[in-house]
Amino acid sequence: MVKDPSPSLKKFLPDALAVCYDHIYPILAQRATPDLKIPFFQFVRDCLNYRWNYFFPSLVVSLPKTGSPSSTGGPGNEESPMQKASNRLDQILQSVGHSFLQPDLEVFRFNLNSFSQWNEKHNMYMKLAAKPQMLNQFMTVLVQVLVQKSHDLLREEVAFVLFEMAAVNYSKFCDEFLPELLYSHFPLLNATQRSSVLDKFRKMDNPQDYDLHTFSQNLSRFIDDLRFCHFYIECQQRNSA
Repeated sequence: MVKDPSPSLKKFLPDALAVCYDHIYPILAQRATPDLKIPFFQFVRDCLNYRWNYFFPSLVVSLPKTGSPSSTGGPGNEESPMQKASNRLDQILQSVGHSFLQPDLEVFRFNLNSFSQWNEKHNMYMKLAAKPQMLNQFMTVLVQVLVQKSHDLLREEVAFVLFEMAAVNYSKFCDEFLPELLYSHFPLLNATQRSSVLDKFRKMDNPQDYDLHTFSQNLSRFIDDLRFCHFYIECQQRNSA
């Protein structure tokens, strides 16, 4: 149904998503069942691959006429179809983000690949720039995955996704995201240690120098220094106990 381009089937997508996320996902999220989760996330992948315009309608379609029900919220200020689609997209992305926090390697790999597909086909990370908090949450989770080595077999794939997310605004990634990440999520570090870790992730003045190889090297140094600082602090705490 999702892959079928027939316009007559488009109307079933909201109801299908409602069944999945209002009834199936709350149960599925609490269970370690990759054999069920991958088909679920396959459906999610297909929804964004083949029905992208449902979540990101074109400007011509999305602008309501002045005074129309959709421009005023309709009777009783009900959600417009656009708002419902946007809220459902947030729910989809949150479910994928939640899967990145789980230990199952196959589900993690599958959803990481979904992100790469969505970005390649639809430039999704640039679209998420309008939701900076959500984009930052994804980058935070992926950095923590690298620091904790919880999915170390996929470190190259994780680095690639981080590279493409950071490419949306590399200066902002270096100047705002990384300092805030260290301050909020690695509170054991003092100001000197945070500065030392950040220095290893060198900001590139020449945009032509921004490539995956250089980014991966900087990211690897950043992660290694962060691990070392935490190990050093933990050793000090044990010795002083």
